[in-house]
Amino acid sequence: MESIKKSMNKNIIISIVTVLLGLIIFLKPDTTIKSIAIIIGILLIIIGSGPIIDLIRSEDKKITFGLAPSIILFIIAFILFFTPELLVSIIPFIIGIALIMSSAYKLQNIYNLKKINGVFNIWTIIITVFILVLGLLLIVNPFSGALAITKIIGIFLMIYGILDIIDSIILKRVVK
Repeated sequence: MESIKKSMNKNIIISIVTVLLGLIIFLKPDTTIKSIAIIIGILLIIIGSGPIIDLIRSEDKKITFGLAPSIILFIIAFILFFTPELLVSIIPFIIGIALIMSSAYKLQNIYNLKKINGVFNIWTIIITVFILVLGLLLIVNPFSGALAITKIIGIFLMIYGILDIIDSIILKRVVK
């Protein structure tokens, strides 16, 4: 029971951060898209530089197919630098998967609590299913326009964070 309480406390903190992130994304969608694209581009260049640095350092200067992933990462990085809106088509999918995984985790917790003490809260199930539907909507329903998608993602993150906070509080009360 104590581990479930600790898990719910961590979940509340993560949910608060999610609400704040959603608010930032909602208020500054264009800046958010560009910033995320640039950060990911820089990370891809850093990752792709490893094999190239190894080639430069090695005594055998023979170019191999091992450099192909580096070249692909560089190309993706430069695409992100010049067309950050492309990233928006990927973000809804990733967030949708995260919401679905979170819902599955919650449903597992509800099931475990039901097994332990035979009690569950219908509101927790409703909220969890709602979060699951939000995740599915993000994956299935493509939106037009990079800024609109980003704002909708921000709204979904805020809704998710608020519902998750409520859900965690309900679960903490059930555990008591």
